[in-house]
Amino acid sequence: REREFRVAIKFVARADLHHLGEFLAGRRAEAPQEALQVLDIVLRELSTQ
Repeated sequence: REREFRVAIKFVARADLHHLGEFLAGRRAEAPQEALQVLDIVLRELSTQ
């Protein structure tokens, strides 16, 4: 049985990964939680495909 869905996607923010690069290079003490959360969501979604 075929069904049709409509999905609306809204842009809410641009992820700044600069702080993540700084953290990984050792120039920042705290892990940037927002960047890590964005990557977590994207990687989880990609793994389900």
